[in-house]
Amino acid sequence: LWVKPEAAAGQLLKQGPLVVGLDAGSLAASLGSLKAVGGDLPVNAWAHVAITVGAGKLTLYVNGAQAAQADLAANSAAIEGPLVVGEGFKGLVDELEVAATVRSADWIKLASAAQSADAKLLATVTQTGESAEAEEGGPESEFAVLVKKSKKILKMNLQNVKGH
Repeated sequence: LWVKPEAAAGQLLKQGPLVVGLDAGSLAASLGSLKAVGGDLPVNAWAHVAITVGAGKLTLYVNGAQAAQADLAANSAAIEGPLVVGEGFKGLVDELEVAATVRSADWIKLASAAQSADAKLLATVTQTGESAEAEEGGPESEFAVLVKKSKKILKMNLQNVKGH
């Protein structure tokens, strides 16, 4: 979940006994009587927020780093029912993902890094028609896509796309 709060307080989401929001500029989550608070969420700045509940822990992450953790009671209530997003929250919310599995700390760190403003997982280059032709291989290029489920590589031959 990406958030850009306009105020230092407000509820980001609620589902059953789970409530996630901002408390004096920090990420806060409660599950019944259990509460975890940590990680600064500055006003008017985008931040990646993640919450995991599993393996006996409620864990909060801000920008890919663990911000708080609390031990769950053995009889914690199930998180189910309608999902309410942004009630009382002033700001922007983007990329909400709810998963039925507990994501690892490494998965959350990668999710944050892959979409952050300084992400380095994809680089783009702008070329003119002349500079593209000057490179080895001439005006044609090859673009490969890896399809994970079928484990095949699809190749597309890109023809000369000058002016597109």
